[in-house]
Amino acid sequence: MHLQIKPLKPLKKKTFRKLVEENWRSPNKAILQHIEDTADRKGYPHIPNWLDFTQGKNEVEVYSTLMNYILTKQLPLPSSRGTEEDAQKAFHKYKYKTFAPFVHSNDVDRELTHRLTESLKYKHDYCDEYTLGYFPQYTRANPISNYFAEGERLLCEVINKESPTFLWTEEHGVSRLMDTMRRIGVKKLSEATFKSFFAHAGQIAAQFNVNTAKNIYNTAKGDVIFDISCGWGDRLTGFYLSEKSTYYGTDPNLNMFEIYKEMCHAYEKWLGCENPTFLEGEDYFEIRGKKHVRIYNLPAEDVNYDEIPDIDLTFSSPPYFNKELYGKNSQAQKNQSWSRYVTEDAWLTDFLYKIMDELIPKSKTTMINITDVGIDKNRVNICDPMVERYKDSFVGIAGFQLSKNMNVKDDKHMFKKDTIYTEPIWTFGEPLVEIKRTKLLDLF
Repeated sequence: MHLQIKPLKPLKKKTFRKLVEENWRSPNKAILQHIEDTADRKGYPHIPNWLDFTQGKNEVEVYSTLMNYILTKQLPLPSSRGTEEDAQKAFHKYKYKTFAPFVHSNDVDRELTHRLTESLKYKHDYCDEYTLGYFPQYTRANPISNYFAEGERLLCEVINKESPTFLWTEEHGVSRLMDTMRRIGVKKLSEATFKSFFAHAGQIAAQFNVNTAKNIYNTAKGDVIFDISCGWGDRLTGFYLSEKSTYYGTDPNLNMFEIYKEMCHAYEKWLGCENPTFLEGEDYFEIRGKKHVRIYNLPAEDVNYDEIPDIDLTFSSPPYFNKELYGKNSQAQKNQSWSRYVTEDAWLTDFLYKIMDELIPKSKTTMINITDVGIDKNRVNICDPMVERYKDSFVGIAGFQLSKNMNVKDDKHMFKKDTIYTEPIWTFGEPLVEIKRTKLLDLF
């Protein structure tokens, strides 16, 4: 009888990330000393010649030592928050000047497009019938709201991606950051370098464009605004920069609820109102000064809409199903829509539709900035079902321009040129501006 001997499986080679994790507790003393000697006043290593410094050294030793420094020093999260003075100066600049105003469909000179390929277009897409125009990208007002909300935003986990906070404070996160920095390459080391790699190693939850929010409000008729998802306070900030007088909003994130209060008090002060009237109810706060704001700390589907007056404009960018996991591991996680509604149908029916059923009849205009999530077989269809459900009220799409450096591919996988890359803002009820079709360019 012959025994069959199975060949041994070759041992798997350890990844660079694994090697860094195994060695970070035993740093190279000379490398560590150099990192410590170059630290700036906040503790971040500042090595302009990082490429030269690492030349000829063992990469595992270099990055495991850097990992040791980050974890043992417990440095604050790298930030672009700026100062309160910076935020106030920006507030006054963007309050009293108009930047990148709405471009009417008559004046659009290029095709409006989005991230979906030609073969995956929405049923109701940009065309003569539905194109209202677009809001150009201009992000320089974003530091105003970022001053207040950056800490919470950097905690937010994007699905299948790690948050900046995780990448900076947890062993398995820092090892990913080190692996990414080594793989892509670093020319100089600084606080800004670390922050720039968060988007490569994980993903940073996006702000809404504050200047676009301001311009949407100023383009709309009337004074009463409603926001079904206050998010990082970017649209609240846009409201304070706008000419509108009244803002109602809601969001279940308890941490952001406290930050909204800070924002409102600061903005009232910057507008010259030192002592606004402040009222706190069981599940909302209200402030009256130069502006009137009421924000509920509730999921939008739980708000008693009988308490809300008639609305001139409902505008929001609600969660894209489960794309960004707002409030994960927080006290109010159970109230977040991604946690409450785990299936596409439940999220549409019990969250989005329930809210829109209330607000479309109550609002002169309802504008929803949202896209489908995923592509191909993983695509979650949000937009076509939403438009079909409210097609009697649907008037078109206003584009919200994203980065000018971004573009999309057509169905032949070729990058499309001479296009304006946008996300759609689906518009129901009255359009923002009069629709004039006589001069509308043929975009296709």
